[in-house]
Amino acid sequence: MSDDFFRLALPAISLSIEQNTENVAHDRRFHVLHQGTDVGNYPTLKKAREHFQRLKEASGYQVPSSAEGGDVANKEHIERLLDAATSYWSQSHKFRSGGGRGGRGGV
Repeated sequence: MSDDFFRLALPAISLSIEQNTENVAHDRRFHVLHQGTDVGNYPTLKKAREHFQRLKEASGYQVPSSAEGGDVANKEHIERLLDAATSYWSQSHKFRSGGGRGGRGGV
C-alpha cells in the first residue's frame, strides 16, 4: 500500500476526488465524494474528473469572479512573463558568438 494520496476538492459544494485519503479506501482507485458520500470510484483520474465535472455543472457552481483579484493577478503574471521574454529576445543578439561570414570565420 502506497502512502501517496490525491485530493481535488471544491469545498463550497462539498465535492471532491480522492485517492488513498482518510475518507476513502486505499485501493488505488479515484473516489468521487459529494457531501461526504462516495458516489463513484474509477480506475483512472480522467473518468473520475468526468463524473466530478458533471456533478459540478449540475450543482450550478460558478468559479468566484474577479472581485477577489484572481483574474488581475493572472493578467499581471502573464504580462511579466511576456516582458521577460521580450527583454530576453531583444538582448539575445549581444550573446551570439562572432565568427564573421559563414559562421566560422572562413570565406
